[in-house]
Amino acid sequence: MTQPRRYTGHPALLASDFVKLSDDLIRASYIYEDRSLIVRTPDNVEIQRDVIRHPGAVGIVAVNSQGQILLERQYRSSFDAELLEIPAGKLDASDIDPLDAAVRELREETGLVATSWTLLGVMASSPGFSDEFSWIYLATGLDQQSLALEGSEESHMTLQWVDIETCMTMLDQSEIIHGLTVYGLMRARLLQLI
Repeated sequence: MTQPRRYTGHPALLASDFVKLSDDLIRASYIYEDRSLIVRTPDNVEIQRDVIRHPGAVGIVAVNSQGQILLERQYRSSFDAELLEIPAGKLDASDIDPLDAAVRELREETGLVATSWTLLGVMASSPGFSDEFSWIYLATGLDQQSLALEGSEESHMTLQWVDIETCMTMLDQSEIIHGLTVYGLMRARLLQLI
């Protein structure tokens, strides 16, 4: 496995009086590393924490010329259910930056190519146990190319275009619960881009 990239430059990562004493590998998979940390608290107590080191991910709010947003209905084994979500995926070792991954994921999962990309924001996906950061982009000026879905889940997912107000209603009624999707739609709305 390629060492997960560490993203440490976000201004929300504040200095701390906690001191990391050890950081040991428990298990490495093709996506992440599971690590065991020993940390000393400011009052000199040593605590053990398990942490997932993740290379990061991207999510794409793709908006077509009719102002509709592309949602995927995709099986997620962690929930043993299908979720509605924006196109998304992890950063690969070959990705120079997150935008490269976003361009690749949009093409791989939907067959779409965008002429305009806007960074909506960066979020810490699950900071209680993972160092994964996710970059969320708005993609417009879409052009449909050929589509050849790869992967067991992806080959069974469906794509649907949903108008913006319906997406907002789905958020309000908790029909969309995927974190990257919620963040992406809310950031795009906050920035008045959708």
